[in-house]
Amino acid sequence: NPPPVRRSRRARLLDALVLCLCLGLSWGLVRQVQLGQLQDVEAELRSDVEHSRAKIEALSYNGTVMGSAQWMGLVDDGVKRLLRQQSPDKLRDVLATFRTLIQEFHASNITLLDKSGVAIAHLSQSGNTQGMGLTHGTQTYFQLSMAGRAHVYPMVNPTSGARSLIYTAPVRQSPDPSAAALGVLVVEMSAEDLDAALEENTGPALLVSPDGVVFAANREAWLLNVVKPIAAERQQSLHEKQQFGQLFTGAGPTPLPLHLDGIVGAHDEQHRYAVSAKALSWPDEAGRWQILLLQDLRKPQFEQWLPW
Repeated sequence: NPPPVRRSRRARLLDALVLCLCLGLSWGLVRQVQLGQLQDVEAELRSDVEHSRAKIEALSYNGTVMGSAQWMGLVDDGVKRLLRQQSPDKLRDVLATFRTLIQEFHASNITLLDKSGVAIAHLSQSGNTQGMGLTHGTQTYFQLSMAGRAHVYPMVNPTSGARSLIYTAPVRQSPDPSAAALGVLVVEMSAEDLDAALEENTGPALLVSPDGVVFAANREAWLLNVVKPIAAERQQSLHEKQQFGQLFTGAGPTPLPLHLDGIVGAHDEQHRYAVSAKALSWPDEAGRWQILLLQDLRKPQFEQWLPW
């Protein structure tokens, strides 16, 4: 038998180099595929968050409730007559109109405020009129609408803890959209409609305040928690404002176990998420209200190609 051929050290090194190069190229190709698949997920998430934003906008500024409130403020003679001169007959007519609107839109209640912010007409879904005489003069929504702006204001009832979306529109002196306001029409709707608008998303979908309060979500356990820590000074300011009821009383809300990395990623102890965010047109001096959609990348269909 011929003696075995011994390869030179240089040849063995060359073989090792070729092997390393092949492994590196293979890893690079795999990495490119992984990143491409992740980009596809993020693109789909961006499309979904835009769809959710449009649905929320349609329930707020672009919806029939806001349109009806603005229409009444422009042309409804009944509310204007009551604002100019209060009388039992005029109040009865206005409450009949309110009753029709409550039935049509499933509103929680409707209130008419005079120019000082006092409720001169009020009707709840149950037929209760006990809100009459209460003052709303210090509320942001009243002040903005008296200045001529329709407004949407998310809030939490300080007594019941129920979440509501407050629609306000100026009641104008004439049908001219630039006419001065005689008072303000206030329509209160349940925020559960916002939750329902987010339900079609399979991953967590959140409507978040500028301070990070989860006001609406498709995960009930996440409601009225926060997605980021809030400084003690700011918590005190939110407590005094009472927009979120008693949420900032005492220790304040519970932070979710999320660590948001800007708007490009988030993780907790068990999950890694892709995140997409879209701002709403809701005016707020504190900043932007946003829709956040999260896709769990630790699910089996994604975990095989995660690049980490």
